[in-house]
Amino acid sequence: QPVPRIRSLVRMADVTASQMVNLFDRYVSALNERRRADALAIVADELDHNGERMTGADWWDRHIAANVEALPDYTWAVDEIILCGERVIVRYTDSGTLSRPWVGLTSIGVPIRFREYVIYTVHANRIVAVWSVFDHWALAGQDSR
Repeated sequence: QPVPRIRSLVRMADVTASQMVNLFDRYVSALNERRRADALAIVADELDHNGERMTGADWWDRHIAANVEALPDYTWAVDEIILCGERVIVRYTDSGTLSRPWVGLTSIGVPIRFREYVIYTVHANRIVAVWSVFDHWALAGQDSR
């Protein structure tokens, strides 16, 4: 049985569930279409990424741009969104084709597909924190296809 795309576990104080989903639809579209300015309008000027404080521009340059450089066709597809107050948990299926070695993978030209799990903290309609992890085991199994 398919998992519902959106679940709201805790009522959010300042936005509705549909407003939050709309924010994330815009965010993921900006990522997939490489619209840096639009993504940075949704991400706070300063944020925490996996516990490290950085500017929104640094977040884009060090994380998003680096991934897209290695996988020019990198795509984030939302499988599920769970809303829990100011926390938004997203389960993605990411995919792309390697153009250079990346996170230990060396098979250039190989399309890959893997799961990514992200917990966002949103305040005043801006992403202020990101905790992200992806399935390294699934990636390792795709390196020599």
